Amino acid sequence: MPLLRSLLEEMTTGTGAEMTPGAGEQIASPFAFKRKRRLIRKKLTEAEVEVSYTPEGWSKEFDKCVAAMKDFKAKVERFINVFEAYEMKEMIDNADKLKQFVKLGEALGDGLWKVNKKLWDLADQADEDNRKEEYKKAMELTNYSDKLDASVSAITNLLDSMEHNLQNYRDQKS
Repeated sequence: MPLLRSLLEEMTTGTGAEMTPGAGEQIASPFAFKRKRRLIRKKLTEAEVEVSYTPEGWSKEFDKCVAAMKDFKAKVERFINVFEAYEMKEMIDNADKLKQFVKLGEALGDGLWKVNKKLWDLADQADEDNRKEEYKKAMELTNYSDKLDASVSAITNLLDSMEHNLQNYRDQKS
């Protein structure tokens, strides 16, 4: 279980603020975190802007995607190994463990989707600029990412379905 927990912590990143109040400081002003929210919104809207890369900039972004994909490959392999290490009965008896697996699979899928979206953008730009080799590289990595995502999605969908069926069974028993 510690391996699963560490992998889950590795995959989830928080953007919220944490506060430990002292005596008499339990209530925060509704405007206490307004600036941070504004910055997050600004970053999200900036992320939607289409960026045009020079060939050097394209290569740097592609290298970042390759590094991210290697990282995700290792995480997906660990996810599958941890999944295979647990007995089904153990997961059925422990609803929290099942929920953790589903949450972890969803986090992996979300991360892969973000890298894949970046790769599609890079492939589109290479295609528009008629850079066939770069387009081919981006598409090969996109296809690889799709295969990783399919593996994670299959396990996550199975576990999610198991979780819902077990919950329905428990509800019927009560």
